[in-house]
Amino acid sequence: MSRPLPAFPCNKDAEGLMMFVIQSELPLLQGKGALMYPTQTWYVRRIILEYKDGILMTSNQRNKIDNFMVILPARENAIYRDIAEYAVELGYAPLIEKNTHDKIIALVFSKKKLNKRLLKIHPPGIYSNEVEFKMQFYAASEYSDFIHEKLCMDVNAGRAVCKEKNKKCASKYTFSYPDGEKGFRCAIHSLVKLSPLSAEHINEIKELMKIQDEFWIEQSYAK
Repeated sequence: MSRPLPAFPCNKDAEGLMMFVIQSELPLLQGKGALMYPTQTWYVRRIILEYKDGILMTSNQRNKIDNFMVILPARENAIYRDIAEYAVELGYAPLIEKNTHDKIIALVFSKKKLNKRLLKIHPPGIYSNEVEFKMQFYAASEYSDFIHEKLCMDVNAGRAVCKEKNKKCASKYTFSYPDGEKGFRCAIHSLVKLSPLSAEHINEIKELMKIQDEFWIEQSYAK
């Protein structure tokens, strides 16, 4: 059960929120005999994560996103930054992947408590000359023609697919062949390439992210 939250203004700096709680909440707890110190940030973070109206981002997360975005073309920076920041808002932590030569090859967003990876962004020059964006969204039952086309392109690239619904598999994408027949693409541990993206696709991408996240959360509660 969520505890009553202190009244403070929305702040995009999670560390600023943390300091507020340290200064306002911990003295009250100490007065009740609780042994709480500013170094026990796990407690403070738990309080902050219950504050639903703010976009919570630590300086470390911000630095990872900034360090990745500077290597993207300027015309696409704002698009992928918007998506990246929303992933953090949903609780997914950014991780920069590098190759053996210390070159950045991807920015990945995962949620440790769910053991799930939501999306991955590759800079130009890794797999093609364009930014490559991949994500999971199989929990969504409906999506635009743009997303459906990307899914079909992914299937045509040789991904695992079958024409009969596998009742044992709960992780799959549904698409239609040109003749109208339904197909089912395996989604386990797999991200679908959706790039290139434009600003008009951002809202749908965010909605798919939210649907997938809520699905995984419900799954975790059912276990």
